[in-house]
Amino acid sequence: MSSTMKADFSAPGPCFDTNVTPTAHGTSYPAIDPTRPELSQAGKTVLIVGGTSGIGLAIAKGFIAASASAVIIAGRGQEQLDIARASLEQEAAAKANRKETRIIAERSDAADLVAIDALWSGLAARGIVVDVLVFNTVKTVTPGPLLTLGTQHVWEGLELSVRSLLRFAEKLNGQENASDGTKYLLNVSTAAVNTSHKAYFPMTAERPEYALAKGAAALALQFVAQDVDPEQLQVISFHPGTIFTPGVERLGIPANAFPFDDESLPGSFAVWAASEEARFLHGRWVWASWDVTELAQGELRKRLDSEVDFLRISVGGLAGTNLA
Repeated sequence: MSSTMKADFSAPGPCFDTNVTPTAHGTSYPAIDPTRPELSQAGKTVLIVGGTSGIGLAIAKGFIAASASAVIIAGRGQEQLDIARASLEQEAAAKANRKETRIIAERSDAADLVAIDALWSGLAARGIVVDVLVFNTVKTVTPGPLLTLGTQHVWEGLELSVRSLLRFAEKLNGQENASDGTKYLLNVSTAAVNTSHKAYFPMTAERPEYALAKGAAALALQFVAQDVDPEQLQVISFHPGTIFTPGVERLGIPANAFPFDDESLPGSFAVWAASEEARFLHGRWVWASWDVTELAQGELRKRLDSEVDFLRISVGGLAGTNLA
């Protein structure tokens, strides 16, 4: 832990050291607790793309805890969908003294524009309007230099991370008969976006296609955000923490390789990000580990309010045409 970070003995700290906020977290904490009345998702329908396991499933549990009216999980594999739906239905039924959340599982290929359109058409035909969209999917990552992986391989990752994301954003924003109130678009990103140089983290440097796809996705949503009113569509990209997911396990990384963050961190942060409290982060890229109260106050808030490039994808060292 760095000297600039104060210890939070009520919960484990983040897997990787960060000093953006004086306090950093590795698990859920009171300010982002999804059961807070101020973060209630009652009456809202949440669509999670890539919601059958790992971080997506944890986010679904967070919205259940926040009393969302419906949580829709979308994924390609029927077996995984069935298992995830059963798990979430059990989670919803166990909520004490709260109305049960409806769990809907939709089989859909997020890389296929026709399938994406069919998903949204099917929801509309049933009178379902999505209030919160969580985009949590990425092509399986292959280690190796971009020029070795080849154009077609790299492009397929960009199609999923950028093209599909933009299609989902279009569909969310263009829903007919949408209810009044803010819609929320949450992009599950990665710290690899700005730690992909060997000087920072060799493991991400060995997987440049991942950082490229996720960085391009965050930049795309940055442009989306600057052209929409956050009271109509609030857009936030966030690094969810370093979570031991089935995808991490498939990479051959053991559970004891790092002091992994708890899945409750992104599960709770996503709920907070889909609230008015997070509006000051519209169009920004943040870590779920950063303390949201400290982000919202003091010098950090001043920078967020006054510096166009702060916590946005940009060229390091430049502020517009000038040195930063």
